[in-house]
Amino acid sequence: MLLQKSQVELHSKKQRSIHKKITGFQFTPGCSREVLITSADSRIRVMDGSNLIQKFKGFRNTSSQISAFPTANGKHVICASEDSRVYVWRYDTGARPSRSKTAANVCQSYEYFHSMGVTTAVPWPSSGSTKCKLDDFNNNSDRPAWGMVIVTAGGGGEIRIYQNHGLPVRV
Repeated sequence: MLLQKSQVELHSKKQRSIHKKITGFQFTPGCSREVLITSADSRIRVMDGSNLIQKFKGFRNTSSQISAFPTANGKHVICASEDSRVYVWRYDTGARPSRSKTAANVCQSYEYFHSMGVTTAVPWPSSGSTKCKLDDFNNNSDRPAWGMVIVTAGGGGEIRIYQNHGLPVRV
């Protein structure tokens, strides 16, 4: 027999927002208590139990079954968007609010690239058969996104593979 242990409700500061539908969730690598939750209010939340510890903003999701995914090393979050873009946020696990704080960290800084009609985007796993790997630079600590591979799929049945070979730009 299964018994419900707990329940968490997502609330937005916009009380009028009716888009709270959860469209996906993934456990974060290395921490079975943390869950990455994607919802139809264009937000990605990281929950530790019932505590909200991080929010990611920037992508658009109002009516699609879009889900965000963490990279295998847990340093980035990848998500498709209704605006035909793929968004990548840096996930700093060291910048967690203390338990005494009520506000979660909000990350509005992201990178994105265009992928026409994208409906899902996932990071290429950094482990597995070497036959299936593209150039795996994901373990380079100086450039954590260098070599990152992202696989996208679209409503027309196409699958596309992108690899980050861009040079970092200093601002």
